[in-house]
Amino acid sequence: MFKYQKKWCYRVLVMFMALAIFLSGPFSTLHAFATTDDHTIETFDEEVMLLDTNIEPNSGDELEEEQSTEIENKDEIPDDTNEDIDNSTSEPATSDDLLKENEILETDTSIINLMDTGPLDIEEEKVCKIDDVQYATLHEALEEAGSTAIIKLLNSFTTHQSVIINNKDITLDLNGYTLKVDTTADEGLKVTNGTLDLKGEGELNVTGKLYGVWANNGKVTVTNVKALGNDYADGIGVYADEDSKVYVLGDITANIGAQAKGHETQVIIHGKINRSEDADEEKYVIIGRSGMPESWGAFKRINEVIEREFLIYTDIYEKAMVLVKADSSVPERICAMLNFNREEFDFLYSKLEAALGMAIEGWEYEIELLKDIDYTETFDTKGCDWEFNLNGYTLNIITDDDVGLVATSDIRIKGPGEFNVTGKKIGVQAFNEGTYVTVTNATATDEVEGVGIYAAGRVNVSVLGDVSGKAYGIKLKGFENQVLVEGNVYSSNIGIGDVEIGGSTVIVEGSIYADSKRYLELGEVFMLESEGRTDHGFDEMKDYILYADEWLSQINLWVRNAEFYNLTVVNGFGSGRFAEEVWVPIMANIPVGSMFDRWISDGGGEFGDNCETWTGFKMPSNDVTVTAVLDGDTIETYLLTIEDGTLENGSGSGTYAAGTEVPILANPAPEGKVFDKWVSEGGGSFKDVNNPNTIFTMPSNPV
Repeated sequence: MFKYQKKWCYRVLVMFMALAIFLSGPFSTLHAFATTDDHTIETFDEEVMLLDTNIEPNSGDELEEEQSTEIENKDEIPDDTNEDIDNSTSEPATSDDLLKENEILETDTSIINLMDTGPLDIEEEKVCKIDDVQYATLHEALEEAGSTAIIKLLNSFTTHQSVIINNKDITLDLNGYTLKVDTTADEGLKVTNGTLDLKGEGELNVTGKLYGVWANNGKVTVTNVKALGNDYADGIGVYADEDSKVYVLGDITANIGAQAKGHETQVIIHGKINRSEDADEEKYVIIGRSGMPESWGAFKRINEVIEREFLIYTDIYEKAMVLVKADSSVPERICAMLNFNREEFDFLYSKLEAALGMAIEGWEYEIELLKDIDYTETFDTKGCDWEFNLNGYTLNIITDDDVGLVATSDIRIKGPGEFNVTGKKIGVQAFNEGTYVTVTNATATDEVEGVGIYAAGRVNVSVLGDVSGKAYGIKLKGFENQVLVEGNVYSSNIGIGDVEIGGSTVIVEGSIYADSKRYLELGEVFMLESEGRTDHGFDEMKDYILYADEWLSQINLWVRNAEFYNLTVVNGFGSGRFAEEVWVPIMANIPVGSMFDRWISDGGGEFGDNCETWTGFKMPSNDVTVTAVLDGDTIETYLLTIEDGTLENGSGSGTYAAGTEVPILANPAPEGKVFDKWVSEGGGSFKDVNNPNTIFTMPSNPV
């Protein structure tokens, strides 16, 4: 109970002081006195509580900070210990006691004296330090840090604030502890024009709502990252822009693993990207603004050495990269984009669509096959020039879409192997002046409208095998198209059709199997199979039948009706069935540790260069086997004897393996005679039978 003798204003003053002390924290007992010069002293006895600092600090390792979006707010260090509150009551003071105390206060009668039975201040536990200065929160340390600083952890703790670093280079010495940034702010860790490096053992784990880590022109290292997302947007584990470098030493948990933008930006993930089951498959990562599925990751190959540690996600526009640690479950590589982005390295993909998705209109690309590939979408050249190194494998484009291959720009193949195209209504559709297309086989499956090859407007199409279409084998539109078929043309209706009769040329090395009455369509006129001519007067085409109407001579159809023979390639690629005199690409398959020597043939034919692993072979008029000879192979040789001539060494005979190309020279003709030609009684072939100085290809027998 208060005892008062003074005016009401002094009573109010005392009550305010007591209330302030009461609200300040834990309590201890105090006495309060007030004096003035011209009033009677007010005395009172009351149990007023002061802050009790005799409290043991938190003994737990992990301290938590309360959430705030401002870096200046202090971290909260929870205290789970029990506090003892002193509720004792002091004895009422006597009048004599108060008079004595009043004498002491007479020098300044306007103050209120507080006498506490215990210490007044508590010392907060420190979580980190810079040099010898300790801080109660990470954010205080960051605020006090200069442009460069090392912040050393003193405990493991969690902060619910977003950590923001602007224009500072910070090294975080983990010191064996774990720092968790766990906030529902948009960014867990945000670094702009600065760095955050890690030092020592421990972990820095970051969680944000939209972004775990957000970096702009920054270099950042963290342990694990998590982005929660919200009802409107998926969380992005790491967002990096403006040539940032972000290193994630552990895992990312987010529906979008990372987004990288900028020319030199890189995000390197040493763990995994963990995503929910309903995450968008097309946005495993984002490069620039383009999402990429997980299957688009590539291995880098430099000088035939494959770097298998990381899968690389990038594109040619941005050149930013996301690298994800590869493990044993990585799918097998099936194709390579050579000299990626015009650099001195190749990218190896597990999906053809990943390589095709890199293309920029107007650029040239070379794709190397590493396995047989079945591709079920329409292939669109999209204004790019493509070259496929088949490498002995087969690329099948087989789609239920209307068109198998849409070529508005060049697409070629090289090397042995096959590039087969199948569409529903059109196998290969080529248009745009100057387009050049090469495939192995072209097929359209529609029973009514199927067209194997559709060529429109000064295009050049080469088919190394067969063309098949139910409505048309080949359909032409526009002017000056060129189509070469080294196999046969199959159609249950029209073999070749020229809608506009625009001066096109079609050459078929094999035969046309179509309705004999609709063999060739010229506008509204049809030519029969029997109307072809051999007396056309073109010596270079003497083996071909010409189909051309004398009144509509703007189209020429040449059909050779050649026989086909089997080519077998030993220790290499290129086997198949081909017409006589057709050049066939062949390639040696050299085992590791072996060296290629040369090519040999057991049945004639001609090599472009029998000392090259990759060359062409001209088919003879018979079945033939060619062999890639390796160093150390035992090769049977045969005797070659020349009459009225010599070998290049001047002798008249020598022994050679089958398929060896031997230079030979005829002796000077006797007076009054001239050289006519070479003849062989035991097989083999001459490069030029009418030239006294020529090449003879050795058969697999003496000659």
